[in-house]
Amino acid sequence: MAGNHALLSPSAAEKWMGCPGSILLEKGEPDSSSEYADEGTAAHFLASECLIGNVHPATYLSRAIRVSDAYTGWEAGAPDNCKGTHWVVTAEMESHVNTYVQAVRKYAEGGTLFVEQRLPITPWTGEPDAFGTSDAVILTGDGELIVVDLKYGMGEQVSPERNKQLMIYALAAHEEFSLVGDITSARLVIHQPRVHHAPLEWPCSLDELHAFGEEVKMAARVAVECYNEGHEVLAPSDAACRWCKAGKNAKCPARDKQLTEAIGADFDDLTKPDAQLPPVGEGPTLAQKMAACDLIEKWIKAVRGKVEAELFAGHPVPGYKLVQGKKGNRQWLDEADAEATLKSMRLKVEEMYSMKVISPTSAEKIFGEKGTAPSVKRWNKLQSLITQKDGGPSVAPESDKRPVYVLNVAENFDDETGSDMA
Repeated sequence: MAGNHALLSPSAAEKWMGCPGSILLEKGEPDSSSEYADEGTAAHFLASECLIGNVHPATYLSRAIRVSDAYTGWEAGAPDNCKGTHWVVTAEMESHVNTYVQAVRKYAEGGTLFVEQRLPITPWTGEPDAFGTSDAVILTGDGELIVVDLKYGMGEQVSPERNKQLMIYALAAHEEFSLVGDITSARLVIHQPRVHHAPLEWPCSLDELHAFGEEVKMAARVAVECYNEGHEVLAPSDAACRWCKAGKNAKCPARDKQLTEAIGADFDDLTKPDAQLPPVGEGPTLAQKMAACDLIEKWIKAVRGKVEAELFAGHPVPGYKLVQGKKGNRQWLDEADAEATLKSMRLKVEEMYSMKVISPTSAEKIFGEKGTAPSVKRWNKLQSLITQKDGGPSVAPESDKRPVYVLNVAENFDDETGSDMA
């Protein structure tokens, strides 16, 4: 378990702190990435280049980034035969990364900024020579420690409040820099520019931080014991299962059992031709089943993904096979040839081309992020022409930070004007 790549990594703390047997269950499971993860890695690299070099992300527009297990950096500097994904710095990536970069620079005004800072985490996890890497660590002039994390995904918004990954970074940063200056408080920041334009912050006292450090030590001891002694102490939960490789490959017996109990039926029974799902239920029973919905949906996705992976690898899955999917949309072999041919047919311009006004989002990318006075003035002028519908009601757990949606009862009944009411 030695080495710089931590088995008990801060980024996976939700997993191993919540489910200590998960790292044993993951043993032997292949590491896998995704298009979204690689895009996030490319965006992180671009952000670090801009912060370290003190340049604007637009400087790198149209340049390519190579992302692989062994190398992440500019395409031009990639080693020969370096396999991986290829990402071009587009206007969209430049805009979102610039939002993050400008926010970090604002936090760092008058203080000291450390970018892609390697932080020793051995005092808490017990792993020899283990490190985590924080996107940005800032020591302000008034004794505040700020840890900033860039989340480039477009999915669920991540909260900094009691965020285990950031709290471990803050613990390690406090240990690393406490001799440099008198640190009196901490602030955890998550910036997810594709979801929320402004960073989300959570102030954290040093007492709270160090109390959490004791929790980490205890959880790490249990996880290491499970790993070394072969104990599968499993505690599936939405947070713990989210990034678990065993869960993604549908190889967690504890989650299978939990899901069976959640729906109130045996999965084997559901394979029978006359199988019936159990009744939905009411009151507390309904609430319990609703709480399990996310877990069930993720389990279903994991099973489908594992079956697909097995079939693509040439391994048989009884009762299932790969087939040709639906054809894609038709497109011209060469747009220029198609355009020339259509022109020869003397078609009118409106018949040949589809044109529409750009969206407010596209307009903001042109004017809103440039920062120059003329661009800001133009963007402000456009904002008065923009409308946006309110979001409709949706079900969320009571812990959700958003206020309760107040129903307009009158809208839920048909207009009975003109009825037979006397």
